[in-house]
Order: sequence, then structure tokens, then C-alpha cells
Amino acid sequence: MTTNFVAVMALGLFLGMRHATDPDHVIAVTTIVARQRTAGGAAAIGAAWGVGHTLTILLVGGGIILFGWVIPPRLGLSTELSVGVMLIALGIANLAGARPPRLHLPVWPFWVAGAVCEAVCRPLGIEPPIYRRRVDFYTKSRAFDITRARQEIGYAPRVGLREGIRRTLDWYREHGWL
Repeated sequence: MTTNFVAVMALGLFLGMRHATDPDHVIAVTTIVARQRTAGGAAAIGAAWGVGHTLTILLVGGGIILFGWVIPPRLGLSTELSVGVMLIALGIANLAGARPPRLHLPVWPFWVAGAVCEAVCRPLGIEPPIYRRRVDFYTKSRAFDITRARQEIGYAPRVGLREGIRRTLDWYREHGWL
């Protein structure tokens, strides 16, 4: 029984990873995250995307397994169509240079989701996909600013951030690390 459970969990993990790298996910997340000014903001969006998918799978999958829910084909097709419309809207907004709306979500639903995941996963020996400490981590600002160094010691970078990242990526590619 334990071997079957581990095999099913591993299969779920690998199918989830494959699903996460589907073109619609990569395009949508990249389009949204590319507009973030900080790595922390991008990571928070990626985490929220992952939490949303995890909760959806838990709720809908749980309903299918526990209550025998059946998703009507019309609903499934409507959902796929809405994803296509969203991708087109994201593409147009990206080409137009439109900034996405700023969305501030309350922390408590994610904290509660973390607590629920911990309570469900830990007794089964599974690492929770989200836990309270991770939620707390993403609520802290991870942005770095050189304003104080400029003001107090006259620091001026020789290379801008974008150029520095581009040069770093070029170096990694040149040395076969990417």
C-alpha cells in the first residue's frame, strides 16, 4: 500500500511539473512576472500561481474523488476557451506596454492554506507544497536599493542592472553553464 501511494504521489508530482511547463502556463506567468521590478515580486506571483493551482486541484480533485463530481464537457470547454482569451489579452497588453493592475491580496488565506497543507501532508510523510513559514517569507520585502549608497558615499554603478544581467547570462552561456 505504501509503495502504491508513493508511486501515485510521484506520478502526480511529475505530471504536475509537466503541466506547469505547458506553453500556456509559461506564456502567462512570464508575461505577468516580466513586469515585476523585483525578484521577490516575481517569486510572489509565481508562488501565488502555484498555490492557486494546488488549491484548485485539492478542491476539485477532492470533490471528484470524495463526492463523485462530474465536470460537464461544456464547463471544461468553456474553461479552456477562457484560458485562450486570457492569453490573447495578456499578449495584447504586453505588446501595448500596458502595466498589469496592482493586486494586493490578504495574507491570511495563504496562511490558512499553509496550515491546512501542513495538517494534511505531514502525518502522511509528505512535504507540504505550501506552509506557514513560506507564506511569512514571501510577505517580507526582498528588494534591494542603492539609493543610500549613492547619497552617502557617492556610489555610481559602472553597469546598469539589465546590462549586468545580460552580461552575466552571456558569460554563463559562453562557459556552457546555460
